[in-house]
Amino acid sequence: MVKDESIDIIENISSSRVALVNIDANNNIVDSNQYFNNIFDDFISHDKNILSIPFNTIYKNESLSTTWLDILNTKLENEILKVSLESKNDTKYFILLWTSLSLEKTKKIISIVNITHIVDLHVKLKEATYELAYKQGVFDVTSEYLHNIGNSIPVIQQNLQKVKLALTPIKEYANYLEMVKDKIGNLESLIKDEHKDKFKKEKKNIEMALMIFESSIIDNIDNILNSQFKKLNDSVEDIATTISYQQAIYNNSKSGYKSSKLENINVYDLMINLSQTLGLDININCENKDISILADKVHITNGFMNIIKNGIESCDEAIRKRYIQSKDIVCSIEKFIDDDTFFEIDIDNDTTQKEFVLITITDNGMGVLSEHKEMIFKRGFTTKVDGHGLGLHSFANFIHESSGDISIKSDGISTGASVIVKIKDIKD
Repeated sequence: MVKDESIDIIENISSSRVALVNIDANNNIVDSNQYFNNIFDDFISHDKNILSIPFNTIYKNESLSTTWLDILNTKLENEILKVSLESKNDTKYFILLWTSLSLEKTKKIISIVNITHIVDLHVKLKEATYELAYKQGVFDVTSEYLHNIGNSIPVIQQNLQKVKLALTPIKEYANYLEMVKDKIGNLESLIKDEHKDKFKKEKKNIEMALMIFESSIIDNIDNILNSQFKKLNDSVEDIATTISYQQAIYNNSKSGYKSSKLENINVYDLMINLSQTLGLDININCENKDISILADKVHITNGFMNIIKNGIESCDEAIRKRYIQSKDIVCSIEKFIDDDTFFEIDIDNDTTQKEFVLITITDNGMGVLSEHKEMIFKRGFTTKVDGHGLGLHSFANFIHESSGDISIKSDGISTGASVIVKIKDIKD
């Protein structure tokens, strides 16, 4: 009777995801459900004995190693055990529970649940934890490097100023040259008539040499001071700004973004400055050049610089792969009213609809895969070999904290991409 009842039990839950097997006093399999057969048929096809399943490692509470005979021993009845099974291709993990069907406890039903996916998930979680710890270490070291570099910036700026001061007197050489010319001219009255023609020729040669000296040396020095030196100083300031921004990213990644200083920023001027800084001719479409936003200048500047740099790198890759012949970066700036805010009340400005500035950066580069578009602003996501996935994530946080929005559009590989940033407008 017990056998029949156990068979009924097995048949009633044969569709379960739990492997069930009924064994007799000799550990022979009396009956099993389909799920059990699917997993263990290769091991029990010959002798139909439960001991044929070669569980290599059987453990309890992560440490107790035991055997099949121990599992089938009365003392382990109704205790949940974890077991593993080695196969040719992989290792599977199960939890196992058995209960007796007779008073003599010679006939049993064993339940075996496949937990391989849970174990795999646990392994991946541990790997992700190690990876996160590694990246956090990278962030810490990078922040320290940036801090040290930042400390050297004032020294560099002081040295640049010293060089400028040292070169400035050279500009006065022009006055000295004019004095020399005058003195040479005054010498003519002291020259005898028979030597004046020769003197005049030599005088012209000397004046020509002085003119060449003035134009090639003094003018070049003046150009260095007024143009090249200024560019060098601007580059140092850009480095300082970038370091400040990267350190802000590091701090914000740990504690969340908090705006420290809001400024009135003209968007058209911002894009012109970025175009000059990056040495790139950006096509700017803007009907109203007076559009301004209220934002943290460091974050907004470096955020858009990061977007444009990504666009440049994407275009360079597309050129290498011969999808395009030349890069094209376009920036569109416009105002618009967000219809989604029609029923919201802006208490500060006493309006029912909010005006925003829409800034769109479009490139004709590699484009973005559809599966990457939802991930691109998440922390740690990057498609670059040497990337850390912080730049866009931090900028997106900044935009959202500023009650704005950021999104990306692309039709896929080789189609280019557009990053759309929506920021609150400053009303006149």
